[in-house]
Amino acid sequence: MVNADDFGLAEHINNGIIECSRNGIVTSTSIMANGEAFEHAVYLSMSNPTLAVGIHLVLVEEKPIFASEEISSLLSADGKFHKNYRKFVLQFLSGRIDRREIENEFRAQIEKVLQAGIQVTHIDSHQHLHIFPPILEIVLRLAKEYDIKWIRNAKDSAMPTSLGQFGLSVLAKTGKRKILRNQMNTSDYFWGAGFSGRLTEQIMLIILSKLPNGLSEIMCHPGESNNTPGYNHWQYNWQQEEDALMSRSVKQRVEKQGITLLSYADLQ
Repeated sequence: MVNADDFGLAEHINNGIIECSRNGIVTSTSIMANGEAFEHAVYLSMSNPTLAVGIHLVLVEEKPIFASEEISSLLSADGKFHKNYRKFVLQFLSGRIDRREIENEFRAQIEKVLQAGIQVTHIDSHQHLHIFPPILEIVLRLAKEYDIKWIRNAKDSAMPTSLGQFGLSVLAKTGKRKILRNQMNTSDYFWGAGFSGRLTEQIMLIILSKLPNGLSEIMCHPGESNNTPGYNHWQYNWQQEEDALMSRSVKQRVEKQGITLLSYADLQ
């Protein structure tokens, strides 16, 4: 499965995801109910029904869906979520986050996506916060309630290259076991956390050459432009990723190695 994150963040990202699903190797995407281009993403989804759509749960950077005065522990002074996962986790560990507010916001996001007519095939999250143990408990409960069978395994199969990636790997390994114990589904392998926003054709070819037998998910972030106001600090190269995902060499490698491209919808 090749899953493009951040569907709904911006129109140029939406367009890049659709282009890579039509002419590249992207098979699934994850929509942000909080994204400024959410309605545009919904329209494109309805026009491209073969693209599986999951939900990209959000607790950082964006504005909430739920009434802000009722989820104040999740918000900074500017009325938006805390700026990144580090800030959120620090707030949580200091006892300043109300778990009930997380569940209310997540439920509002899921309801918004479902009410738009999208059949949600899987769950993942912005900055992988769904694998933080207290949040994973909430996600598992909501996944069962809404009959969503698949949750991302965020343990990158590549070697961690930073302390943050190492911490993510440790939490995700425990999270994968919890997902399976709760009789939910997740991929055997996951790739891309260490290359977010900087996948190249060469990196894609390396990942494909290393795929073991079993079910893998490759995370990606394609887009038609690198200018995303409010997100330029990420320094993502969305255009480069789009090129890599539509590369002739990448598509030939998939065929040569006998790799079967699947979407989350294929696994329902």
